[in-house]
This record gives sequence, C-alpha cells and structure tokens, in this order.
Amino acid sequence: MLDLLSHDELTRLAEQHRRDLVRHSHKGYVGWTDGTTKMAKFFESPTDTEGVRVRLPEGTIACASQENLVKISAEEFVLSAHEQVSRYIEEQRQISALKRQEIEARHRDRLQEKGLPYKGTRQRTSHLRWTHCWSCKSLLTNATELECSECGWILCKCGACGCGYSRA
Repeated sequence: MLDLLSHDELTRLAEQHRRDLVRHSHKGYVGWTDGTTKMAKFFESPTDTEGVRVRLPEGTIACASQENLVKISAEEFVLSAHEQVSRYIEEQRQISALKRQEIEARHRDRLQEKGLPYKGTRQRTSHLRWTHCWSCKSLLTNATELECSECGWILCKCGACGCGYSRA
C-alpha cells in the first residue's frame, strides 16, 4: 500500500530535482522532468514531435508538451506534491474498494448459480500464496486478492473459488 510521503521526504525529493521541478499549466500536476519520448501515442498535441516525460511524486510518469510545463520552486513543489500524493492514494483506495465489491458480487453470483450459500469473503489469513484460477487460469495471490470465507481459496476476478470445484 502506498503511504503518504512526509514533508521531509518531499523536500529531499525537491532538492534532488531542483532544476527540473515543473507544474503542468492545464492539468495542475507537479513533478520533475525525466527525459523525453518520441512515441507519438504519448504526445499531448498532434503537432508535438517530442514529449517531455514528467516523473510524479507518487511514482507514475506523465508525458507533456514542453509549452504546457512551467518551472516551479522547491517550496511550491513540496506543497503541491503533498496534496497530489494524498489525492492519488485516496483514488487508489477507492479503486481498490470498487474492485473488491465487484469481485465479491461475481463470487456471490457464481455461488448462487451453483446453488451454494454465500458465506462472505476475508483478507489473507495465512502465509503468502500464489496459484492460478481453476476456471479462467488467471494468476492469483492472496497478497492482493480476497479469500472465500467458506473454502479458504483465493478469489479470482471471475468470481471462482474452491466451493463447488470438482476434479475432472
């Protein structure tokens, strides 16, 4: 799970990249320049011949047109970066919650189709495991996925678990 960067960590980051700190004039994000790209699919404008890679404090990369980037001070970077990382973390938590709800709904539907009772889901309760889904063959790990409360198998995004599984 991504945690908020402390004020000191953001200040160190800003000092490390002081010459290259930028804000996108339209989208508002802050980061530091990290080279360029010539891949047209990443360009902001159809007239671009090169895009600037901007590394964001939350660890992602954005591409921008040079004319959309404004140099900023380390102080402005630190203030904006803290807000930006906070928003990113909250967005990731919301996405995670939606994915969990979607997986639980698929699991519930799958059990209902098989005439089996739904007894809920849980977070990992044992050591870290890796496997694959018997139904759709997707790679699974209980580090990031839910487990079925009834059988203890890792839930797949397709809703499958060990309940009702029979060896062919």
